[in-house]
Amino acid sequence: LLLTAGADRHAVRLADLSSLAVGSPDVRDANLDESRTESTTLFHLADGAQVRGQVVGWEDDSVIARTVLFEETRFPLDRLVAVQWSSGENFPRAHEMFRGVLRDRLPGHDVLITSEAEEPKLLRGRVARIEADSGSFVVGGQARSFQTSKAFGVVFASGASKPNPAEARLELRDGSSVGGRMVGG
Repeated sequence: LLLTAGADRHAVRLADLSSLAVGSPDVRDANLDESRTESTTLFHLADGAQVRGQVVGWEDDSVIARTVLFEETRFPLDRLVAVQWSSGENFPRAHEMFRGVLRDRLPGHDVLITSEAEEPKLLRGRVARIEADSGSFVVGGQARSFQTSKAFGVVFASGASKPNPAEARLELRDGSSVGGRMVGG
């Protein structure tokens, strides 16, 4: 199946396809079965897509990732809503905080949520960098490093632009959903 998302064009093996839905669910209402995946990172995209994979690195205000669809892909910060490293099943309080921040994103502040089971912390600031195992978050003008293993996730500040909803959505076996326009097969 060939899918376009913006200027990108991707071929998806039918063996990896779980379902195809026409239309675009709101990112706030998207329910994901987190038990269906082996990957540890969930990328929440501005068009409502949720892609599972691993962070490979950071370059030019973009997160570089490896996913089931792409050996290496770039998620520019203006297309990313959030990056989630931990499962809501293991950290229910952090998951609740994360969903609330995701639902009510504000301009001007990125939010980092820790993965402590009893008392997760919420930090407002700016993501400076995200790498495979660590990152840098600026709070009060000071850069602080964090380990992704101790972070539940980060929600990026809302931007001024709203992406157009996808014409079609692919639901993959690993729990990812990718939006785009079908252009052939």
